[in-house]
Amino acid sequence: MNFKEFEELINSGAEEIVLTEDIFISDEDNSKSFEISLDVDNLIIDGNNHTIESVNCEFEIRGDNITFKNINFKDIENLSTIKNKGYLNIENCNFDSYHIFATDSKLNLFNSHINCKKFLKNNLVSPIEGIVSENSILYLNNCNVTGISCIDSELEINNCFIENVPDLGYSGISSNKSLLKLNNCDFKDLGNRIIIQESSVDFDDCNFADSKYIDISYSSVNFCDCNFTNNKSPHNGGAIYASNSTVKLINSNFDGNSSIKVGKVIYSQDSTLILDACEFREELNDIVVNRASHDDVERDECIIIKNTKFKGHHQIITTENILLEGNIGLMDENIKIIKDTQFLTDLISSNQKEINLDNYFFIKGIISINADNLVIDGCGNTLDGNRSKYSGFIIIGENITLKNINFKNISTESYEGSVIFNKSRSLKIENCSFENISDWVNGRAIYNYDGHILIENSLFKTNVAAIGLDNGGAIYNHLGSIDIKNSDFIDNHTGHNGGAIYNFNGNICIFRCNFKDNCSKYLGESYMINYGGAIHNDHGQIEVYQSNFKDNFVFGGGDAIFNEGEMNLKRCNFEGRDSDVIANKGILSLDDCKFSNDNVILNNSMLCILENQKNYLNNFISNDFGKIHYISDVETIPNKNNFKYLDDLINSKDCPEITLSCDIIVGNEENDYFDKGIEINRDNLVIDGNGHTIDGNLISSIFKIESKNITLKNIIFKNALYTINGAINASDAKINLENCIFKSIVSLPQKDVSDKSSSIFIENSHLELINSKFDDGIGTALSSHNSSINILSCEFESIESIDANIIYIKNSAIKINNSSFLKNHGNNRLIYCSDSSVDISDSVFENNLMGIAGIDDSSPSRSNRFKNCIFNGNVCVEPLCKLTSVNNRKFSFDGCNFINNSISIRGLIFFVNMSLFISNCCFENNKSFEFLPNKLINGNNHIYLKSCIFKNNQHFSALIKANRLNIRDEEYDSLKNYLDVKYVSSIVCLDLSDKNNLILESNIFLEDSLKINNDLIIDGNNKKICCTFKEIHINSNVIFKNIIFEDAKINNSKNLTLENSFFEGSVSLVNAGEFTLKNCEFENDCLINNKGTVILIDGDKKDVLRDKKIGLYKNVEDDEEEVGLGLDALFGGL
Repeated sequence: MNFKEFEELINSGAEEIVLTEDIFISDEDNSKSFEISLDVDNLIIDGNNHTIESVNCEFEIRGDNITFKNINFKDIENLSTIKNKGYLNIENCNFDSYHIFATDSKLNLFNSHINCKKFLKNNLVSPIEGIVSENSILYLNNCNVTGISCIDSELEINNCFIENVPDLGYSGISSNKSLLKLNNCDFKDLGNRIIIQESSVDFDDCNFADSKYIDISYSSVNFCDCNFTNNKSPHNGGAIYASNSTVKLINSNFDGNSSIKVGKVIYSQDSTLILDACEFREELNDIVVNRASHDDVERDECIIIKNTKFKGHHQIITTENILLEGNIGLMDENIKIIKDTQFLTDLISSNQKEINLDNYFFIKGIISINADNLVIDGCGNTLDGNRSKYSGFIIIGENITLKNINFKNISTESYEGSVIFNKSRSLKIENCSFENISDWVNGRAIYNYDGHILIENSLFKTNVAAIGLDNGGAIYNHLGSIDIKNSDFIDNHTGHNGGAIYNFNGNICIFRCNFKDNCSKYLGESYMINYGGAIHNDHGQIEVYQSNFKDNFVFGGGDAIFNEGEMNLKRCNFEGRDSDVIANKGILSLDDCKFSNDNVILNNSMLCILENQKNYLNNFISNDFGKIHYISDVETIPNKNNFKYLDDLINSKDCPEITLSCDIIVGNEENDYFDKGIEINRDNLVIDGNGHTIDGNLISSIFKIESKNITLKNIIFKNALYTINGAINASDAKINLENCIFKSIVSLPQKDVSDKSSSIFIENSHLELINSKFDDGIGTALSSHNSSINILSCEFESIESIDANIIYIKNSAIKINNSSFLKNHGNNRLIYCSDSSVDISDSVFENNLMGIAGIDDSSPSRSNRFKNCIFNGNVCVEPLCKLTSVNNRKFSFDGCNFINNSISIRGLIFFVNMSLFISNCCFENNKSFEFLPNKLINGNNHIYLKSCIFKNNQHFSALIKANRLNIRDEEYDSLKNYLDVKYVSSIVCLDLSDKNNLILESNIFLEDSLKINNDLIIDGNNKKICCTFKEIHINSNVIFKNIIFEDAKINNSKNLTLENSFFEGSVSLVNAGEFTLKNCEFENDCLINNKGTVILIDGDKKDVLRDKKIGLYKNVEDDEEEVGLGLDALFGGL
């Protein structure tokens, strides 16, 4: 029988069809796309164990009480479908490459088997569940199904077996907003996780084996008498992952389940987890993990454990308190309460000097340690990153100690890909371990950026940076210094150079450490040569003592060490494969080192060895165009040329220009002699650093200059320290600084001389500062007394100045052009000028955590300005710009943009006794209201505004406060740009505290309501206030005179006098106080809503007002109907 004949049989009107033969595809069937519609009721199709063989056939069920039984459905190529939109019963049927789709229907299955294979569409393999239900009611009994998907459905399953091949990727059950009951069902070999979303599900006497985990979210799920065996998760929760749900397990067993991350068996996030009479046979740690987000969302998450057995120790980890009931095996040693990032951050911010961690911690996010003198003792506990990205610590504070902490499972993409990003000059890491740290950029466990670290008795294991051009599998040292003692580096990997350690222009000392199985090997798609299986020294200095290197590997040069800097190895042992264990392209010194028989030292540069060891070492040296220097005693490779060397060059009188060919660093033995720096007493000298560094080693200043025409260029000034000046101190000098960098300069303020403590201090001098940068210093960058300064194209970034200003100018003149001030922080100001002239143009002030300018001047003759500057994203407590004078000094802002700044007290610009000129400026999205009611511009004297824009600023009271406000725009609606439409509560020119008189000098256009809160006489000078029905609120004693009002709407609650004024358009007056009219004219009708007293001074105006039909509404209650009373009621007593 073919399909056409079968369709005719269905539509014949018979109530029962019994097949006597198979139904197959014929040539006649192939002529059309075959769809069979069953739009009949009460029909039974009994296949009599025959087969319906199809190709992409579709049965659409529309009738009620349709029954398929004893039929074998088979699709020989693709996937056929039964679409049920009615009421369908299926008994004793087999479906091969079929799936059933139920929509708004009822479906019953008994003793049937649904085997749904891969569905090939457009050459793409797409797995389809055996049954898909939407808004339907399903009942399954004694069935085998490859998968079931439910949406807004009710489903009951009894005695069913749900199994599919893992590579098909089906979910055994996928439930969304559904109600499910499953009894005595088996789930096995599921290719994808069971998904339960926003559903209520009961599992009773079910088995879950050899499958992926059950993913539960926003649902309520009960498991009773269930077994979970050998299930796995590539993430968290080998058997069950629950999020924002309630999960209850009763009398259930777990055996052999596992996950890659935490929660080897059960992982519960922001959920309630109940374990009642369960048994866990896994011996792993952390098999049950319960976490809360602590994101201020109210939840009742908790974990309740009753009469449950555990086999191992430390198997339960929870962020919440745990409720225990009944007999719980090994529970005394089994529970660890864990904490999260916010808890740890709060501890660090609590100003404690020592923190003891007594819990397991999950960390997600960046934790910054800014405090000084802090000890964090992990007490052997773990900080677990749970493989979350962007996690780690930034160390900025000084004298920080981390000890007894286990760092593991952290995968971070922030701060150079490190768990610890260090900028501190005194960080100690003691008895810590770093395991399974991985990411995509440089440095895995530790990235040391120009700081100093002491590492003792620690472990670095299986830290991976194996993708791309990554350097330093465990440690990346950038321009800093590290001392490492008694520590182990095992099985660390990098995709580029330095399997364990990468040193770039830094200093490292290693003592009694072990390096084993570290590797540098590119794992990308293309071929690449790598260097330094354990250590790569890139133009830095490394000393290694009494350490062991074994079985390290590189796909390039130097299985153990690759050196292209300066390196000393003393009493070290090397073992490994038959290759170059050390590759040298720098200066390498060997003293009493041992090598295995087949090791090779590949020398391409300078190798220094003791004379008495050359016979032994020559057996291992492969000299490839390199040189060997034999010395009679241990010769330490010289570090860098010291200050004495540079001092000798400077005092060579016949040398007008010095070009450095190396870095310069002050030696410890030179501290007493050069503590104030190298003295320059000769004129006409140029020192070209050629990009090299002059390092004060945090014990000395660098230059003391008392001469003319000194040029310092292309120099990196680093680690200068002095209590009076940091790097350069100049007196009676003329200096040019070009293309210089001031890095990590420390200037420590002393009592009574804090204004002189700076990276550069000049007195009675002239300074040209061009194209230079101040970066990451502490204290004042530039201080000037009685001098002149020109700053051009310079950068001031990341300077910390707690008790000082970053630029301090006294009795001087400063010009700043095309410069930037970025990310500086402190509690004073970026620029403070005392009795000085200031001209700052075309510069950027962005993301600073401190005030920008402080001007304090007693001279009325000087005028100062900011021109074409940008103030963006700065945050401070005090005003951004604080300007004070005793003689009405002039200060101007021309073409400046103030955007996204936040100020807590007194406003964006605060001025006293100043004439403030603001023109062509934009004020947008600034905030000035956090602690005290503020104005955006707040001061005591005159403001002259011209062509400015105020937009979306936030402030409690007036936009601008001043004794006198002058609007220079000539347009009729000149003032509208000075109003903040959303936040204004008072007009700019009427919030006055010290003056009671105001004369308008231009027309005013109201875009928002106007509140007058202080006693005031406003003389309009015959100018116009155009209200456009915006209300004027009178909350004090106010007199308006000589004003033309247009479309006025006035609400008086105190005492208002209108004198010699004219009202155009419609007028609405609401009075709840005393209201006086004197010599006023009204163009049209006036409506008065009176709840107080109205007084007319000019009785002769009564007839005029009557002619204008002024209506009076007197003593009107809010809930009464308004009644017109007429003029006699208003003026009857006059």
